[in-house]
Amino acid sequence: MHKTTSKKSRYFMNFVSLLAMTAFLGCAGGQWKSTTTAGGKTTVYGDAETIKKEQQKQEAAAARIENIRKAEKRKPTDPIVVALFKPVIADKLQKSIDQAKLFQQLRKEFEQDSIIRLVDQKVVDNAQKSSSSRFRSRKKTPQVAADVSVFTNVYPKQVAGRSRATGKVGMMAAIVFHGQINSHYLPEDKFKAEERGNIFQNVKVTKKYAAQVKKIIKTKVTIPGEAYKKSTQDEKKAAFKNWLNSFKKKK
Repeated sequence: MHKTTSKKSRYFMNFVSLLAMTAFLGCAGGQWKSTTTAGGKTTVYGDAETIKKEQQKQEAAAARIENIRKAEKRKPTDPIVVALFKPVIADKLQKSIDQAKLFQQLRKEFEQDSIIRLVDQKVVDNAQKSSSSRFRSRKKTPQVAADVSVFTNVYPKQVAGRSRATGKVGMMAAIVFHGQINSHYLPEDKFKAEERGNIFQNVKVTKKYAAQVKKIIKTKVTIPGEAYKKSTQDEKKAAFKNWLNSFKKKK
């Protein structure tokens, strides 16, 4: 059964994505710089007011993460909203693999799942384009309102295998699907998935890769329950309403 997010949900996701990007860009104008340690702690250098604001942001983020850890987790039947990004195909495979068909097959595997709800692809694609154009000099994760993001790289690799025709062991061309699964709730929730197989059987490999990714999403990624999600959505809507009212007053 084809299942994606509803039209109303897509509008709200667009708003949340825009709000997240606006919040990030709003910080770009300040005269300050920051460094992030391997442990994830960010130290800000600048004037006292900027440092204070940044510290408040970090404290709020830490409190949010702590609330997520304490929140009731999703039930096995609760839906999971997934942002599925188009696979990046290695140059050596560009001529032998149709990217559009491959992604169509991959997306189909997720659409047929009874739990997973895919974010509208236009929203995902726009987030990808926005991230690529605005942050060419550094890696920046595209902002999409979802529970999980899935990024996929597809590339060829020579692996040892046994020929069915001769029975002899030799090197063969394989296709590799390498995935990165990121939680939108806990920064440490990042998982990898990998599936490889005969380069001429990419549909079969796609199915096995999708099954592996879906299992990781359902069993390993920390996702809070519907009550927590609703409360945070209500907070964002209230924040947007307050911002809109203050903007109208200024005009």
